[in-house]
Amino acid sequence: MKKLLITTIVFFFITLSFSQTWAPVGAKWYYSHYAGSFEELTIIESIGDTTINSKQCKILNTYQIHESMDSTGSYHWDTLFCPLQYSFQESGIVYLYDFSKEVFDMLYNFNAVIGDTITVKDTAFQGYCPEAMPGNLFEYVIDSITDTLISSIPLQKQFISPTQNSDWIFSDPWQYTDFPIYEWIGSSKFLFGIYHLQVMEGSIYCLRCYQDSILSYRASFWPDTVPCGQLRPLHNSGIESINNKNLIDIYPNPANSTLFIEFDNIINSVYTIEIYSLIGTLQLKQTSTEKTLSIDIRELSKGIYFIRIHKKDESFIIKLIKE
Repeated sequence: MKKLLITTIVFFFITLSFSQTWAPVGAKWYYSHYAGSFEELTIIESIGDTTINSKQCKILNTYQIHESMDSTGSYHWDTLFCPLQYSFQESGIVYLYDFSKEVFDMLYNFNAVIGDTITVKDTAFQGYCPEAMPGNLFEYVIDSITDTLISSIPLQKQFISPTQNSDWIFSDPWQYTDFPIYEWIGSSKFLFGIYHLQVMEGSIYCLRCYQDSILSYRASFWPDTVPCGQLRPLHNSGIESINNKNLIDIYPNPANSTLFIEFDNIINSVYTIEIYSLIGTLQLKQTSTEKTLSIDIRELSKGIYFIRIHKKDESFIIKLIKE
């Protein structure tokens, strides 16, 4: 009886210590993207320890691997590196450093109860790379809490929803998909949340895998036989349709001077082309009824943009890389 009691106590304290683990060095989060013209994969990796404001923090390195095309039309892998983030956990609360105010924001609270509101940010902020958009509020409500087992470790699972005016969220507002927050792992949407309208072709879909020396998580859609960092083969063509019906082709992408947009079906109505910067500023707008349209983009600075094409009740969004 004493041996059983001692074993139970030891297991309890081991489990308790596990529940306090956050972003151990070497931990990796892998995020899948919505299907798009180019393959993309976002990874967050805990790469070290540091001290900020007397707090022992983990250094989080975020980077996005994506396809890119050079001037010869050949595809290769390219990597976008984001600014480092700094995070720590204390007494069941995970904090994320705010560079502009030099304070820590509460990102997750595993002491919260159903109905609690978690306010991450309530003033203007830039958002989080690699899909940063400006926001004024990052806030969510705990709808329900359950227990779950991951790698045989009991963990808390929070189901949440954004407050009415929140600019940043942990869910998909247009697809009504639940992306719970897991203790130890964080949001199964994206660790730092996404802009509330950023559900489009090529943007981050959700957490594919999480791995560290103790815990291993895979989303139900990601097979056990496929490596977490798997990327599809590079494309062989500079022309890629943006939806499964092959209704629209946009090429080349990346583009330098002229962008071509071609409709495979006959156009009988007016359609509008809009090009937006990453922070949502309209750069170009053009209306046409032609089957093939050429757009001069020489005045655009190098970088990433979003093209929005809409006609009648249809709308398409695709990411554009300007070289």
